[in-house]
Amino acid sequence: MILKVMSESLSYFERFLSPSERGKATNDLARLGSDAIPILFSLFSGEAKNKFGVAYRSVGALGCGYVTAKLLGELAKPLEPYIRAGIDDGDAYAIEASGNLGELEEETALALAKHLVSDPFGSVAAYSLVRCGQNINPRVLSILRSNRQSIASLERAEAFYEPKT
Repeated sequence: MILKVMSESLSYFERFLSPSERGKATNDLARLGSDAIPILFSLFSGEAKNKFGVAYRSVGALGCGYVTAKLLGELAKPLEPYIRAGIDDGDAYAIEASGNLGELEEETALALAKHLVSDPFGSVAAYSLVRCGQNINPRVLSILRSNRQSIASLERAEAFYEPKT
């Protein structure tokens, strides 16, 4: 069974690397629902490697992994530590995926806030904070207060998106 999962995983990851296949591959993987989680774990952890022994995460497949996580929504919650690492790296797809996880761990909300301060025009981070109800988190607001533009971005996101309650 584990070999079957690994061979299926590698097929998705090879498709992630093909510009003509990546969109379909992310949707095909997301259609697996919760069965996609172990496959994505293998990508994010670096366990999944190509025939040359190079981790797919190192050769450009991470973005598609984050897009798949976004499509999975709250089912992707177990992947939050990996998504948070992507936020720390400034990956736009990870930032966007975080907004679909539902309730965020505080560390993830703080990572989004730090990103918003470093890129105050990063409206996706503001959207993710609002979407997950972290726009009122006192620690998030404390980080954002250091940058007027980041507060403005958060306020714009609040005007357009209904936070989860």
